[in-house]
Amino acid sequence: MLDFGAILKYEPLKEEEEDSILLGYTVGYATDQAIQLMYKWCERIDKLIEIDTINNGKPTYRSEKFLEYRGFTLAEYKDLFNQNIESEEFIHYPAYQQLGISTLTQKERFIIDHEYAEDDYIKALKACNGSEVLDFFLKKFPACIAQKDMFMNSSIIAPPGSGKTFLMKAWLYRLIEKYPQFSFVIIDPHGDVSHDLFSSTIPRDRIAYFDASFYDEGFCFTYNVLDIKDNSPLTQNRTVDQIVAAIADLVTDGADNKMSGAITAVLKQCIYFLVQREGSTINDLYKLVTLDKDILQEAQKYSNYFKDKFIKSEGRSREAVERRVSDLVTGE
Repeated sequence: MLDFGAILKYEPLKEEEEDSILLGYTVGYATDQAIQLMYKWCERIDKLIEIDTINNGKPTYRSEKFLEYRGFTLAEYKDLFNQNIESEEFIHYPAYQQLGISTLTQKERFIIDHEYAEDDYIKALKACNGSEVLDFFLKKFPACIAQKDMFMNSSIIAPPGSGKTFLMKAWLYRLIEKYPQFSFVIIDPHGDVSHDLFSSTIPRDRIAYFDASFYDEGFCFTYNVLDIKDNSPLTQNRTVDQIVAAIADLVTDGADNKMSGAITAVLKQCIYFLVQREGSTINDLYKLVTLDKDILQEAQKYSNYFKDKFIKSEGRSREAVERRVSDLVTGE
C-alpha cells in the first residue's frame, strides 16, 4: 500500500482550526473535489515514475507500484470514447491500462455502460485502485464554518427533513463548548432546538430557558441590565460602557439627536451609581435624572457629584439625558 499522504506531501486537515467551528464531517466527496485531486495526483505520480527511471536507468518495482494506484484524470477518461484509438494503441493511454481494457470488445462494453460525464468518470475510477486514493483524501472531510463568517447574517435553506434543525443544534453545541466565556441567545418559535439544548448535558448554569407559551398566559419576559452578579471594577466598567452604548443606540435616530460627550458623561455617572445600588432598574435611572427626592438622596450619599454638579453645572446635560431616557422608558 502506498503512503498516499507522503506522495502529495499531504498534511491531514485538523478537525477544527482555532478560528473555525467544526460542524461535522462530509459523507463521501464532491465530484469537483475528486476531479481536482486526480489531476494533481496523476501529475505527481508521473513525476515520481520519471525520477525513478532517471535514477535507475529504467522503471523499478516502485514505478510498478505507482502505476497500480495511479488512476486517471477526467481528460484521460475522455480517451475511452475516442473511436480513432485502435486496440494496439491502448497500452499508451492510462485509462485503458487502469481499467484493464485491451480489446475493442471490452471498449465497446465499457461505452455501453458509461458516458463521458463526471459522475460516470467517478464510477470508472471506483472500478480501479483510484478509489483508494479518493477515499484516503476525501472520504472523511471536516465541515467547518469560519469564525469570521459567523459575524454575518446566515440562512440555512433546505427541503423539510434534510437536517436543518440538526445542523443548527450541532452548531450551537460546538459554539457553547468552544466559547464558554460567551453567551448565546436563541429565538426558537417552535421550541424544538431550545428544548433539546435545555435537556442536554450542557451545564444548567449556562442556560436560561424561556418558554414562549408564557405569553399566552399573560406573562412578559424582562431582563434587568443593571443587575450584575460580578461587582469587580473590570466587570462594572465593561457593563456601564455596554449599557451606555445600548441606550445611545436606542434613543439616537440621526445626527441631530446624537449624544454628545457631555451627555454621555452624565449618563455614565448615573449608571455607575445604579449598578452598585441593589435592585436598580431602568425606571430608577429615569427617577434619578428627574431629581426624584428619595433616589437623589441615595446618590448624594454615594458621591458628591450628585450634590451640586449633577443638578446645577451639568443641569443642561442632565436634562438632555432626561429627555432621552423618557423616550426609552415611556416609549413615546
